[in-house]
Amino acid sequence: MAEPVVKWVGGKRRLLPELARRLPADMRGYHEPFLGGGALFFSLRPAQSLLTDFNGELINLYRVIKICPRQLMTALEGFEFTEAEYYRMRDLDRSPGFAALSDLERAARFLYLSKTSFNGLWRVNRLGHHNGGWGKRGRVALYRPDNLMEVHEALRTARLAQAHYSHVLVMARPGDFVYFDPPYDTERGEGSVGYTTTGFSRMDQQELWQVCIKLHRMGARWMQSNADTPFIRRLYRAFRIEGIHAPRSLAGDPKGRAAAREVIVRNY
Repeated sequence: MAEPVVKWVGGKRRLLPELARRLPADMRGYHEPFLGGGALFFSLRPAQSLLTDFNGELINLYRVIKICPRQLMTALEGFEFTEAEYYRMRDLDRSPGFAALSDLERAARFLYLSKTSFNGLWRVNRLGHHNGGWGKRGRVALYRPDNLMEVHEALRTARLAQAHYSHVLVMARPGDFVYFDPPYDTERGEGSVGYTTTGFSRMDQQELWQVCIKLHRMGARWMQSNADTPFIRRLYRAFRIEGIHAPRSLAGDPKGRAAAREVIVRNY
């Protein structure tokens, strides 16, 4: 089975059993508008899928893996695992020459920075510049050849696009299945930011709810992961809401990675 090639905020590897047992018995097409690490997609490998994310560098990585995985592996061999190399690569997006990089060069940079940054995460500031700090580690495995080829095979029939999540309204059809894994609501409602230049406020959560309503009315089935907050429970009260405990994996101190309350919401 293919596994995610990047660690992503809110990644779903640990929740796959919970998600898998709640999937519909059949689906015409598969859509994942907040793709991120794509754990659910890679575990299912549906024949017909549309995978989108607002992060263009992430989508570019997947396109390169889909088209030329072996060239990507070769490009990744050229990196040094030093602090100087890390910040040289990180700061490329501050220079005018960044736009001249090829898709392959951008994909290799993205994967290198994702693996060598602090906590192994991709984060950007509001100008779109990667702002993660050096992870202070030596050589790390940027990829596993067998898994990268499995990811390549999984993506061969998938359509990839950099797009806003509402794009699913244009592409989804009755009988299709949509999995939403948006930036989670927070107790104080200030929204979250990090993997794209924009945050995800409660106004965004309400707009996503409206997308879910429209999908429901057109006959598409959807499932959503989110934080278990009173706001989310009120917003989706007309649908099926189930609370679960999910292990945290992003705290700086491993001892502080306690389980968090989440919800899985479905319209079926």
